[in-house]
Amino acid sequence: MPVGGCVWAPAHLGVLSDGVPVELVDEVLVECRRGERRVRVLPARVVVFFVLAMTLFPERGYAGVWRALCCSVRGVGVPSAAALRQARARLGEAPVRMLFDRLRGPVAPVATPGVWWRGLRLVAWDGSTLDLADEAAVRKEFGAPVHGSGREGAPQMAFALTIECGTRAVMDAVFGHCRTSESALVERMLGALAPGMLLLADRRFIGLGLWRSARQTGAHLLWRATATLAPTVIAHLPDGSYLAMRRGHKHERHLREMVRIIEATITVTLADGTTRHQTYKLMTTLLDHRTHPAADLVACYHQRWEIETALYGLKAIHKGSLRPLRSRTVPGIVQEFYALLLTHHLLRRLACHAALDTGLDPDQISFTTTLHTTRDTIITHTAPSPATPPRTGPTPSPCSPTGPCPQPDAQGPAHASKTVPKSATPSDKHTPTPNPKPPATPSPSAAP
Repeated sequence: MPVGGCVWAPAHLGVLSDGVPVELVDEVLVECRRGERRVRVLPARVVVFFVLAMTLFPERGYAGVWRALCCSVRGVGVPSAAALRQARARLGEAPVRMLFDRLRGPVAPVATPGVWWRGLRLVAWDGSTLDLADEAAVRKEFGAPVHGSGREGAPQMAFALTIECGTRAVMDAVFGHCRTSESALVERMLGALAPGMLLLADRRFIGLGLWRSARQTGAHLLWRATATLAPTVIAHLPDGSYLAMRRGHKHERHLREMVRIIEATITVTLADGTTRHQTYKLMTTLLDHRTHPAADLVACYHQRWEIETALYGLKAIHKGSLRPLRSRTVPGIVQEFYALLLTHHLLRRLACHAALDTGLDPDQISFTTTLHTTRDTIITHTAPSPATPPRTGPTPSPCSPTGPCPQPDAQGPAHASKTVPKSATPSDKHTPTPNPKPPATPSPSAAP
């Protein structure tokens, strides 16, 4: 299918483009061995941005996503859905996963409101599930939940996130079979923790082995404990908390850890005036009651709900609560999963920068408004694709400002345009070479 205009034009994400520089995309493509020696109708760089844009327009089909990327660019045709599916398959999940690993992480500078507490960066982790397409291979790979009647539902993938509280930026993410425990998932994200952090977690992550592994990263911990936890009390502290020796359960019976326990009663007043009381038992590695009073730690634990609102924003607002991932193959699902998390992280970072520029708390920036504004900037994007040659092959083909963009072969994505000799200079690509021989004069019999 012939495509007019510039083949690199769709390589953008509107206002998010600064967060995904094309130089980084090209570098990742080379490292993942997705480099190209020829210019396709759908170059790998463009396919990366198309996959990311898919997660920003989940309600649109392939053609609708492509039109959003090229809405303000004249002369760019719409590839078929089959061509776009094949381009996604050629790309694979490795470049998108590596791009996510390069860009994820905390984004708030020191003293950002809601992010820091007594010199510690607040982070939280938790798990959830995503609905998937009901295909045999997908069901075999990820499994499906079993309902009370004993029948299996639609396939799902279990996943876990580590986020920066306040900004809700994604610091790490993992996925697995739908029956994988959340404790097993978060154990694979220990690399995201570092000294100077305070990790908040719910009572589902109560295993002493996980506690010790997380503490060995240098981060401090503030987790909710189960009501049945009964460690050996060592000393009562003036603020009402106490030091205790915690012992492991079952296969962790040999483990021992000194912890500080804080028991508090939370009172919630509802809109109708009724009150509700609940007892919380918190466990922390911050043992000094003078520098970290119990009341302040209880108030700090409230920030753990940031992970709940982050998961809601990812699943209900960003992806759509009633919409499964669109991919119908296992590699496509993994690719889409990391693309979804990467664009979500970029949206959170954009909101954080907007808050810092205006002197607001990042919590005051609406995620829905950020998402819709980003979509609008993608549709109205008019700036040309950067004129740097792609780093995906030995024969770069840039959209040079001194000449027309190289045109791909009209026979489809698998065919190349005419290549330029290696000895040619950039100006040789667009300046015709004079012919030293005069053209022959056609004979009358040769006239059409």
